[in-house]
Amino acid sequence: TSGVALPSLREITAVVDVAKVWLDGVMDCLRERTSRRQTDRGNIKLPTFAKVEELLAQVPSLVGVADREVELLHEKHEMASSWRKETSAFLATPPPVAMEEFERLLDEAHRISIQMDEIRRLQMRRDGVAWMSKAGAMLGKAKPLEEEPSHGNDISMACAEAAVVDAHAAATEKDARPTLEV
Repeated sequence: TSGVALPSLREITAVVDVAKVWLDGVMDCLRERTSRRQTDRGNIKLPTFAKVEELLAQVPSLVGVADREVELLHEKHEMASSWRKETSAFLATPPPVAMEEFERLLDEAHRISIQMDEIRRLQMRRDGVAWMSKAGAMLGKAKPLEEEPSHGNDISMACAEAAVVDAHAAATEKDARPTLEV
C-alpha cells in the first residue's frame, strides 16, 4: 500500500509562522497613516521602501498567502516607485520651483505612507526655497518663485539651499545628542 506523505505538524507550523510574519509586515506597509505632522516629525515610524521590496521578494517562497495582499503590496510598490522617480526629477530641476509642487509631492508621499529618502531631501529643499523667498522679501528684493532668476541668483540660491541643509543637519545632530542637566 502506497501512502501519501504528509508534512509533519512542525513543518506546517513553520510554514504558517513564516506566512504570519510576512503578513504582519505587509499589513504594516499597507496601513494608512493619518497625521502628516506626526509623520513629518518622525513620531510615526513608517516602513521603508526597502522593506516593501524585501516583502515582495519573499512572495515566491511563501505558501498560502492571499493574492489580495500581494496585489495591494505590488500597487503600493508601484505608487512609491513612480513617486520616487517623479520626485527625483523634480529635485534635479534648477530653480525657480513652485512651492505648490513641493506640497503636492509631500502630500502624495504621505498618502503612500512609505519612508523614502527623497522625502527628507524634498522637505529640506522646500525649506530652503521658502527661506530664500522670505530673505528676499526682507531685503526688499523679493521675486516670485516662478520668475527666472538671473545667472548670479543661481549661485546664491544654491549657496542658500546648502546653508539651510547644513544648518538643519547641525540642528538635528545637536538635538540628537544627549544633554546633561545640572
